[in-house]
Amino acid sequence: MAKLTKKQLTKLKELQHVPPPHHVSHALLRRLGPPPLKGKFPLVGLLASIYDSVAEYAVKLRDRAEHIDEPDEGEEDTAT
Repeated sequence: MAKLTKKQLTKLKELQHVPPPHHVSHALLRRLGPPPLKGKFPLVGLLASIYDSVAEYAVKLRDRAEHIDEPDEGEEDTAT
């Protein structure tokens, strides 16, 4: 795997932190429509909280993976 230059890493980091143009909360759940079961328990709310938890965990994994590829402070970039 080819190493990136410092300039390329900087540009990549800038692009990764640009927010998406428009975010619809729980779009997948909205597309599913109303729940088919008529009960007292709010199933859509449970699915939404699970969705949020998984999304939060995915962001943490992504952030951790970003830090793995960063060179150490004293280490120079020797990309060719």
